[in-house]
Amino acid sequence: MTVAAYVSPPYTVDDGGTIKGVDGDIVAKIATMECLTLDISSVAGAALPSTIDSGRADIAIGGVYASPDRAKSFSLTDAMYLDQAAILSRDGIDSLAGLKGKQLGVIQGYLWNAEFQAALGADAVKVYQTSASLIADIKNGRVNAGAFTSAEASLRAAEDTALTAKPRAHRRHPLQSEAERRRPPAEQEGGLAHRGDECGHRHAARRGQASPTS
Repeated sequence: MTVAAYVSPPYTVDDGGTIKGVDGDIVAKIATMECLTLDISSVAGAALPSTIDSGRADIAIGGVYASPDRAKSFSLTDAMYLDQAAILSRDGIDSLAGLKGKQLGVIQGYLWNAEFQAALGADAVKVYQTSASLIADIKNGRVNAGAFTSAEASLRAAEDTALTAKPRAHRRHPLQSEAERRRPPAEQEGGLAHRGDECGHRHAARRGQASPTS
C-alpha cells in the first residue's frame, strides 16, 4: 500500500524517516490488518491530490480536509476528527480584524487560502510550501501570524510558549457525550473490528457487517 504523506503534526510526524502521528498510525494499522507492505513517502501538501490522481500513491494523509470538489475526484473517508482553521502568532491574534494590516502566512493547497486573500488582500498573504518554514518566519518576525489546522497550531503553541494558538483544538468532539467517549473504539459507530491474527485471511470489517473468512 503506497501512501503520500504531508508532514503536519499531530496528524503526520516525521520520526527519523518514519511517518507516525494520528494518520500515520491509522494507515499502519490498516496495512497490518490487510497483510500489506506499507510504503510511505513525504510530499508537499499541495501535491497530495496530483500524487493520488497520477497513481503514484493509493492513499494521501496529513490532516486532509474534505470538500465537495475533492469528493468529485477522490474517495474520501468519513471524518476521523474535528478540526478548523486557527491562527498561530506571537501576539495572540484571534480574529480576522486582528489580522488587518498584518502579514499572514498560509500553506499552499489549504482550502481557506483564497478566502484569506480576498479578506486581507493578496499582498498581505504569503504562501509557504511547508508548515515548518512558516513557523520559522513567524518566530523571526517575517510574518505576523500563520493559518494552520487547530490541532497543529495548538501543538506548536504547546511546544513553544512564545507562540499562541487561537482558537485551540478541542480535546474531543464537543457534541460527543462522556459515555460515548468512554466506549471502547470497537463499539463506536463506524469502528473497525479486527478478527484473527493470520494473514491470508481478510479479518477486518466495519461494525455491523459480517467479516469474511477468506
